[in-house]
Amino acid sequence: ERGEQRTDVLQSLLATTERVVQEIDSVEYGLTDIQEYYANTGALKVAAETASGKKCSVSIVEAFRDDADGPQPKDLDDVLRLEYRSKLLNPRWAEAMLEQGSGGAYEVSSRFTAMVGWGAVNGVDDFVWDGASEKYALD
Repeated sequence: ERGEQRTDVLQSLLATTERVVQEIDSVEYGLTDIQEYYANTGALKVAAETASGKKCSVSIVEAFRDDADGPQPKDLDDVLRLEYRSKLLNPRWAEAMLEQGSGGAYEVSSRFTAMVGWGAVNGVDDFVWDGASEKYALD
């Protein structure tokens, strides 16, 4: 038996949502590696903000970490800054990707796509846009 659409219930829940929590369970893939993160988590954030008229925060839980007190939630913006600095804006990472030919170009392109996606649903720091354009477009 199929369920029935309950838009009123969804909107009511979204209107009371103050925080979205996203678990990352892989050390190999981060928020800028897979489109589902900004497409799903980011879209849920925007839907909650639209329904409530208030800001909705996003916490990231890195479940693969072995912290003494268990995984600790981190702010979305902090996690994105770390990922951009360690990959897209990291000269060593960038050079390694560009040396790999089309496969590396695909990795760079994927991160640009994610940057645009996160920019649409959350915003991306100006230093990321500036650094990416200097490294990949204006060099």
